[in-house]
Amino acid sequence: MQDTLRGIISDLHVFLYGGLRSLPFALGGTMLLLGLFTSNYAILFFLIGFLVLAPAGSWIMNRFLPIIWNAIHYIVYYSSFLFTKNGIEKPGGWLEISYFKTPVYDVCKMVIPYMTKDNGEPEVVISSEWMAMVSFFMGYMICNALQLYLADTTSSASLNVPNTPETEVKVNKRKGQAMMSLISIILFTIVAISFRVYTGCEKWEGILFTAIGFGAAGYFWYDLLSQVGQGRLSDIFGIANRLLAPSAIQNGPIACVPIPA
Repeated sequence: MQDTLRGIISDLHVFLYGGLRSLPFALGGTMLLLGLFTSNYAILFFLIGFLVLAPAGSWIMNRFLPIIWNAIHYIVYYSSFLFTKNGIEKPGGWLEISYFKTPVYDVCKMVIPYMTKDNGEPEVVISSEWMAMVSFFMGYMICNALQLYLADTTSSASLNVPNTPETEVKVNKRKGQAMMSLISIILFTIVAISFRVYTGCEKWEGILFTAIGFGAAGYFWYDLLSQVGQGRLSDIFGIANRLLAPSAIQNGPIACVPIPA
């Protein structure tokens, strides 16, 4: 019995570890199925940023930032001989930034290569695809939850819309759901980042840089989508579709105007 329980715990540990390692693929695949089978346009528009923009941004940062950094370094290096007696240290290759170098193993990559001979070799990792996609997801979801919590669709003094007890109950329910979602997302963010730190695939500097940069990208992507349809194309929770503007429940006089045939 003890060996069986130990085996179950060990299998569960491997299952959770593998799920976290492939977390972006699991999130993307699950949301793609939900979006296609339920015709949820908010999820599909979110996946454009999650599956296309975030990995592309990570690739661009890992390729072009070292080039820009070393171009500036070379300019300073050769200029130092003109203005000082002792030049600064000569930079390395164009794709090298020693500050962001870290050993990269197969488990650190989104797609595990087969029989690579450079496994564990130091590489420049400014922003990994895993961290970029997860940060984009977290930034988008946190912004979505905050927007739903702060949304005010019933109180309007100019329209004289009363806040009935039934309306207050619905508003409190919406805010409670949004707050629970926000707390769950923050806890999940802490667990995901702690796992990435535990793997040692990235340095703390790269993790913070990626979390802030791509978290902000998720916020701006949500803000861009929320400009259309009163947030119905950006709300993954599906609550914005059930919100009514104050003008929709305004009581006012109605006049019938004859229209000539």
